[in-house]
Amino acid sequence: MATNTPSSAIQSITDTATPMMQIDNFELIDVPLGEREPQAGQNLQITAFNFQRTGHAIDRITVEIRNLTEATQSGRAWYLLSPPGAGDPWSQAVYISPEQPVEALPAGETAVIIFDSPTLPLAGDYNLSAWAHQIDASSGESNHADGVIYPTSLFIGPPLFLEIDYVDLIPTDEGEQIVYVTFTIRNNTVDVLDIAYSYSISQPDDTTPWVTGAFTLPFQEMRLEPGAQRTLTLRNVIALPAGEFIVNGWLHQFVGDQLEFQSSFEFPQSIQIATAQDA
Repeated sequence: MATNTPSSAIQSITDTATPMMQIDNFELIDVPLGEREPQAGQNLQITAFNFQRTGHAIDRITVEIRNLTEATQSGRAWYLLSPPGAGDPWSQAVYISPEQPVEALPAGETAVIIFDSPTLPLAGDYNLSAWAHQIDASSGESNHADGVIYPTSLFIGPPLFLEIDYVDLIPTDEGEQIVYVTFTIRNNTVDVLDIAYSYSISQPDDTTPWVTGAFTLPFQEMRLEPGAQRTLTLRNVIALPAGEFIVNGWLHQFVGDQLEFQSSFEFPQSIQIATAQDA
C-alpha cells in the first residue's frame, strides 16, 4: 500500500538558480523594425511597434500603421501570441487579440492603434507579433499587408509560476518506485516571496489528489528573490500499486503564517505502474 510519506529522505539532485532579471513596474519595449521596402501592391505598412511589459505580463501593445499610397486606405490590425520559434505564428497562435479597424486613412498618414493585454489565462513563453490587413476599396476583400515579430520570447502568466518539466520512474527489486520529478518555479513579481511546493501522484479520476492520491509530498519551503527562477529535481522512493497515474504540482505562498494556493500544474503524460506479471 502506498503511503503519503516518502520512504527515503527528499534529495535535491539538481538545484539551478537563474540569475535574477530586472523587473520594474513596467518596461517600454520598442520592437526594432529596420528599413523595410514595401512589397508590390502593399498599401499599409507597420512603421512602429511597442508594448509595456512586467516580469509576467504585457499591456498597451501599440501599432503604428502608415498609408503608403496616394489614396485613402482602410484595413484592420491585431496582435497574436505564438510558441517561441513558430515558423507560421498565425497558424499556431495561442492567443489572437480582437481586431481593430484602420478606417479611411488619408494618403501618407499614420494611424496609432493601442491594444489591451491578453484576456485569456496564459502561462508560458510566447512570441509577440503584430499584423495588418488592407481592405480593397472595390471588392471589400481583406488581404495581408504587413506583419512584424518581436524576436525575444516573453513569459506571460501568473505572478508565481510552477511547471513540472520531467517525471521518471525506476522500479526497485523491492517492488517500489524511485520517482524523479523536476520542477521549474518562477517568481515574476518585484517582491521576495516565501513559498511552498509539493506534488501528488493519483489516479486520473481522483478529484482531490492532494488528499486522496496514492502519494503526496509534504510541502517543501523556499524563499524566492524577485525575478528568480529555480529548477529542482526531487527523488523519492514510493510504493505504488499497479495502474495508471497522473502527477500534479502544487504551489502555495506564505501570507503571514498561512499558506495560500497560487497555482498548480498537471504533467501532460500519465505514468504506468506494471503488475508483477507484466514486469
